[in-house]
Amino acid sequence: MKRSGTKLVMGLACLALAAGLASWSYRYGATHESTQFWGSEAASLIARPSEVEFFSLQLADSAEDSGESLDLGRPYSATPLREITQQRGMVHFRHALMTDGNYLWASDPEPNEIDWRWGMRFQDGQIQALVVLAEDLATIGLVAEGGVRALSCQPMAETLRDYFQNVNLVPASTQQ
Repeated sequence: MKRSGTKLVMGLACLALAAGLASWSYRYGATHESTQFWGSEAASLIARPSEVEFFSLQLADSAEDSGESLDLGRPYSATPLREITQQRGMVHFRHALMTDGNYLWASDPEPNEIDWRWGMRFQDGQIQALVVLAEDLATIGLVAEGGVRALSCQPMAETLRDYFQNVNLVPASTQQ
């Protein structure tokens, strides 16, 4: 008596299809709001390998304006600290920026009232996205035409603080 494996193969194919759909649905649900906040171009730069430069921000002082100038509702001067594209933990950091659970979506911080202290430039060729962080790393913003879109990232503030301190980007004295 010869048995055909057709039913088994069809069953495994259906199981694989169902698992793929479940995975896609979960990933969509976990990153949908983040992708909307960042916008498709910035989200693509953040999520995929692109060059990343970390810099510090200071309110621009007309007497000592030595860095690149940025308008974040108030004039800031950006001083490059380090290129961090290959920094240990960057894959996980990028994933954290794209995960909805790391943000407080009901909050609506006023970008012009935030003291921005840190920034990252994600760049791939001529395309770039500027991301800024508050001194306490609890608020994040995307510099876009017309200003900064800000969002509370309080759920991941401690993780950001630990990560940036461990890779020597932010001093241990950063507010907590």
